[in-house]
Amino acid sequence: MAEEREASVHLLKTLAPLDGLKRENLAALAKKVAVRTLSAGRPLFKEGDTDKRTVWVVDGMVEVLHALKAPLMIPMHYFSAYTLDRFLQRVRQDWEVEMAQVPSLVVSKTSLPAKPKVIVLPGH
Repeated sequence: MAEEREASVHLLKTLAPLDGLKRENLAALAKKVAVRTLSAGRPLFKEGDTDKRTVWVVDGMVEVLHALKAPLMIPMHYFSAYTLDRFLQRVRQDWEVEMAQVPSLVVSKTSLPAKPKVIVLPGH
């Protein structure tokens, strides 16, 4: 069973596109948004599901990456420096992190790293 609580303004401020809203709008929205804590291994949705709600994975993304066993990860949809930094703090425990100097990267099957790696491209 999922634990549910009201969202905080602080949490909503870390999520795009909500991070652009005024504090009073975030406060009103926080009263209508539920934060659910799911037990490990419980799926959020299944392939092919449709829903009109928006879902953000606030915590647990690192576990998803572990399960995928991806050799190369490129964060592309981080919404603020805060969310990127929080993500990198977690992944540095298990993966090498490289801050690229140029905003492009050519990848092929033969150029994939031997050990899993996170590469952050500039330009956000």
